[in-house]
Amino acid sequence: MKSLTFDEIYQDLKSLEYDYLQPTLDRILAQEPRYIENFNKVFANLTDNAYLELKKLFMEFGLDFIDFNKEIQAKKKAIWKIRCSLKDGYTLVPLITSATFTALNDYIENLKKQRELGVTIADQGAYNDETIKMINKINTLLNGTQTNYKYINLQTLKNDYNVKLAQIAKKYRISLGKFRAFVAFEQIFKTTKSSKKRKIKII
Repeated sequence: MKSLTFDEIYQDLKSLEYDYLQPTLDRILAQEPRYIENFNKVFANLTDNAYLELKKLFMEFGLDFIDFNKEIQAKKKAIWKIRCSLKDGYTLVPLITSATFTALNDYIENLKKQRELGVTIADQGAYNDETIKMINKINTLLNGTQTNYKYINLQTLKNDYNVKLAQIAKKYRISLGKFRAFVAFEQIFKTTKSSKKRKIKII
């Protein structure tokens, strides 16, 4: 029989892109002793197969957590850039109609179509050089983002993995009780403003 501890999961997740996981993992270590205690109790005395499946599940969660944070952080930075641009007098319409997630997703979809056709912002002839530079900065932030990302918010991600965990628990007769293994993970973004770092936490 084996035991899976939070410290072991912590070390496993550190092997991934740690910058995206460090803030939430460090917060759990510092502020969630009860969660860690329950984690270690629930996942004690596991069969070898249960142990391996749980380790794999937490690694998959870590990868999805990183992807989700990248997606949301990129879009939030883009929206911040759009708001600043509009405030500074740049005209981004009709490409970007407003500084909202809906407008941003519409723009991302249109941007992908334009790229497939080989059309650039400059080709459209509606913007001056300074505005084109600003739009290209926004485009750089949005590289790799999706309009139909599979998780609409962090709660849907955690719920999905709670279901997967429940299936493993049922398979190996692990008693979870009221324990929710993914509830303690939060989005904690670090951004830089006026050369000072600040944390933005979104639950």
